[in-house]
Amino acid sequence: MEIAKVVKKRSTCLRRQVGAVLVKDKRIIATGYNGAPSGLEHCLEVGCLRSKLNIVEKAFNEYRQKARFDKLTNLYNREGFETEFKKVKYGTLLILDLDNFKYINDTFGHEKGDEILKEFAWQLNKYFKEDLIGRWGGDEFLICTNKDKEQIISIIDTINKSLKDIQKQFDKKLIKQLSVSAGGCN
Repeated sequence: MEIAKVVKKRSTCLRRQVGAVLVKDKRIIATGYNGAPSGLEHCLEVGCLRSKLNIVEKAFNEYRQKARFDKLTNLYNREGFETEFKKVKYGTLLILDLDNFKYINDTFGHEKGDEILKEFAWQLNKYFKEDLIGRWGGDEFLICTNKDKEQIISIIDTINKSLKDIQKQFDKKLIKQLSVSAGGCN
């Protein structure tokens, strides 16, 4: 049976791959593979239906998107960030961490935490739109930027004010304030 699986890989039809093995007296006497399923014209004659409909390309692009982007924030994930990082040179690499994010998750639930992550990602996109942004994991984010130190500090202050305003909407006590801290290197 394994031989038939190997043989079917030689098939020239993307719609259905079939492999066959002819055996006589426990010896393989022939192998074969299909060109097109019975009753259908061969793709080489009429063009490949899968290709015409972009089925393979659409599926490939969909999987590539899922492999490179964080599902929740739609920022680059670790793999996507590393790939893009190799392509372009930036002056500064920042790592950002949401302080007291665990408190939000533990006290108000993961749905509220997800809302915060989405909002934070939106703000990063707003203020660092020309830069490379990625979610490294959990509540940690990376940014490659050409902004100077003063611009970065100003943006972080603005985001912190916004995070405080957002938290006040659902957390009246503000026992632990949500904020972002950042470190960077040139």
